[in-house]
Amino acid sequence: MGQDKNTYQKTQLDLELGCKMVAAKVNAQVPYCDVIVKVEDTIFFSSRLILGAWSPYFDQIFTTAFKEATEKEVHIEGVSKMGFRGVWEFLHGPEFVMDGEDGTLAILRDAHFLGIQHLCSIISRKLIDILELRNVFLFLRTAQELNEKDLEERILGFMARRFNEIVTTPGFLQITFETLKGLLLRDDLEVKSEEAVFDASKRWIEQDQGRKEYLPQVLDAIRLPLVSLDFLKRNVIADPLIRGDPRCAPIISEAKDFYNPDFRDTVPIAKTIQRGPKFIRGIDLSKGEAPERHNEEMTLAEKMKQKCKSIDGFIHELPQKKIMEDPKNRLAKFEIGERGAKCGPGKVLMLVGATGAGKTTLINGMMNYVYGVKWEDPFRFKLIKDRWLEARSQTKWITAYVLHQQEGFRLPCTLTLIGFGDTEGIMADKELIIQIHEFFSHGGNIGVDQLDGICFVIQASLPRLTHTQKYIFDSILAVFGKDVENIIYVLTTSASREKPPVLTALKDAKIPSRNSFKVNNSAFFVKPSDEPDAEDYYSLFLENGNIML
Repeated sequence: MGQDKNTYQKTQLDLELGCKMVAAKVNAQVPYCDVIVKVEDTIFFSSRLILGAWSPYFDQIFTTAFKEATEKEVHIEGVSKMGFRGVWEFLHGPEFVMDGEDGTLAILRDAHFLGIQHLCSIISRKLIDILELRNVFLFLRTAQELNEKDLEERILGFMARRFNEIVTTPGFLQITFETLKGLLLRDDLEVKSEEAVFDASKRWIEQDQGRKEYLPQVLDAIRLPLVSLDFLKRNVIADPLIRGDPRCAPIISEAKDFYNPDFRDTVPIAKTIQRGPKFIRGIDLSKGEAPERHNEEMTLAEKMKQKCKSIDGFIHELPQKKIMEDPKNRLAKFEIGERGAKCGPGKVLMLVGATGAGKTTLINGMMNYVYGVKWEDPFRFKLIKDRWLEARSQTKWITAYVLHQQEGFRLPCTLTLIGFGDTEGIMADKELIIQIHEFFSHGGNIGVDQLDGICFVIQASLPRLTHTQKYIFDSILAVFGKDVENIIYVLTTSASREKPPVLTALKDAKIPSRNSFKVNNSAFFVKPSDEPDAEDYYSLFLENGNIML
């Protein structure tokens, strides 16, 4: 008899230790260095493995027909000596130095050029820490040049909070039209009055004759119903630029309607909302008043949290209502949220994959996404397994969760998620076919009569498919036929921003798919205060969620 095999799963500590040992060898410039990177007049010893693993730029030049793939010394254009030194220290050592604002921005530019998104996120957080009035416009220009949207949004948030001071600086008159409009559309703009918003916007337009073309759009972004009637007449309507531009007439007419009781209700509500975080229903919180938030002012995620049972203060159990049970075919269907008058079938996605692929965590992550849970929110939602389902060997059941669309939902329709349990527990093709056939043979509460996507969930790092994974895919095609190939999507779990190796394995196995999306499950249920670096992975899920769903 053979001896039993024992498997040890490496911990995060094991992996970190291995990485540190490799980096230490390269950092010491021992023979393990197989490439010299030259930037301007400075050389850096490194390893193709380390550079290629972190940077898509290096990965491409080392693995394609570029001459750098075989050369010992590689000269890199487009990066600076100051910035690349910080990048190199980050890749090889336990710490890296950000030498003042210029050095920090240089590292950000070079990390962006090399595609090292995790380092970009680290630098972005550091820039926010040192953000001040004197450097805000420099940081904003850099974020916009590099298309670092998250950094740009945080800077704009700072500018909104300090708007009264921002508009007095020379830099304000140099911002782009898109930046100005973005600021004017914000509810959290802290201003003395809407009259001050108009005056600042007028100065920006008068700074350059070419900006007159933006006058109607700028005027429309100002909440003119919030200015006094006297100011509206004397400063807005009587202004020569506005009076001479016929495109402004409808905007002025709308503002005047606000002061006419017969037409006030026709003015968009968004134009009448007082700006600034200190105003809630006309109550000035700066005076010490702290009213309870009215339900209609809460986000959908906060409303859902009130209906949930707290598990540990951070994880909250989403309430589920069982609407169908078929013990014979092991099918179940649950509703989450209240069914509205306009609720229809919406989108229906079916998630399939082998045990351990991350289907359950992914379904939970999707639920947090559609209910609008943000990274900084101090809570997350989970579907805690129903005791009824556990008692009936849930691993062999097919379960549908219907998430009804409601105000604040990230999708314009209801979303139904169909999940298989332990797919390895489904014993034969015939049994699987019967289960799925029954589920899709009835509409209404009994089953589901449409399918918009089949999501094949698989771990990103797998170099090849297992027999179980091939069996799952073949079974699905056997049930639905080749007609569904154009609605098959691949969801790679435990993924970074680099290309998942498993995509090559899927291609080699000739498994068709319309598109693939990267997800890192580890970030879904991490407390922001415990692991702030995980925000990058959570953002990756959100940006892919916007496209995927």
